[in-house]
Amino acid sequence: MAIPSIQSAILLSFLVLFLGPYLQTAKLCSCSDDHKVGNCHSIERLALLDFKKGVEDPSNMLSSWRLDNEDCCKWHGVGCNNVTGYVKELDLNTIKDLEQTTRLRGGISPALAQLKHLKYLDLSENYFEGRIPQQLGNLSHLHHLDLSNNRFSIQELQFLYHLTSLEYLDLVAILNFTTLQSLDLSATEIQGPIPKAIEQMTSLKTLRLGVNDLTGPIPDVLANLTSLQCLDLEHNHLEGPIPLSFGAFCKLKELYLSRNNISGEITEFVNGIYLCRPNSLLEIFNLGHTKLTGYIPYSLGNLKSLRILHLQETSMNGAIPKSLGQLSELEFPDLSLNAWDGELTEDHFANLANLIGPLFPSWLRNLNQLGIIVLENIGISDKIPNWLASFHLN
Repeated sequence: MAIPSIQSAILLSFLVLFLGPYLQTAKLCSCSDDHKVGNCHSIERLALLDFKKGVEDPSNMLSSWRLDNEDCCKWHGVGCNNVTGYVKELDLNTIKDLEQTTRLRGGISPALAQLKHLKYLDLSENYFEGRIPQQLGNLSHLHHLDLSNNRFSIQELQFLYHLTSLEYLDLVAILNFTTLQSLDLSATEIQGPIPKAIEQMTSLKTLRLGVNDLTGPIPDVLANLTSLQCLDLEHNHLEGPIPLSFGAFCKLKELYLSRNNISGEITEFVNGIYLCRPNSLLEIFNLGHTKLTGYIPYSLGNLKSLRILHLQETSMNGAIPKSLGQLSELEFPDLSLNAWDGELTEDHFANLANLIGPLFPSWLRNLNQLGIIVLENIGISDKIPNWLASFHLN
């Protein structure tokens, strides 16, 4: 489901996403076992009490949260809708409450997901720890979420995808971000430079920030993510060269930088990847639709695991090196719409077993400047495609 009108910015050292309003009609719970005391619904009162069970409260901040005090709308930090009685706000920020000198401790109960009409949740400036319950993703009416300055152990943030009404998110200074292995914020309309706090996520294996409005250069510090296997920054407005430090991505398998304003050459990066690990793991190298210049380095033929090579529609030129014929795993090359010169010989196709046969090579239909084609003893066992009848040789 697409998230409409999302805006985002950086708050202090981490992400702050501004997600535009997502209009929904609130569905009132019709559960037969739910009843109201004052303005408070019993299901929500029990959910709040369940949350309290997992919390250490040395300063009795939650002293009003009791079974004998049945109207939870009058409890400390709880705000309810005056008409429906549903909890719409939970604010337990200890800095705002000048009477509190000791922070809350413990974990967050998944029972908070029972507060289905919650719009505002602030648990910041405490000592909450453990994992953030993924059930919080069920709070589809939530506009404001502040979990900053706690001690959570972040391992996944998938629940954020489901918060379709979210306008404000603060996760600043949440500790143990170094355990996070995958972060996917694709197509969330993040704006501005790549968030600085990502450099602290040193266990990341997958980072996807594609299809956003990121601007500025790619920061060198991303090279600190030495465990990275997949980096996806495509479809943004990033500019400048590929950082030289990217050659230290020894474990990198997939690199997506296409459709950006990236410039410069790829030689240093390719050489760095090879020197870092001669038996390179890089399988996908997608830098098409950029402003890259220069030529394809001969050393590209050393990246033996390469399956997908996209350098289409750049400003690159020169001869295509014969070393590409050594990429025996190559399946999908696209070097179209560039100013290449020179000739393609048998050496260019010497070991491209996955490129030709047993299926008829569909990439031939894109060679609109081809003058002669000979397909002989290459193991094709496919039907002759219909498009070949309209294929024009120069």
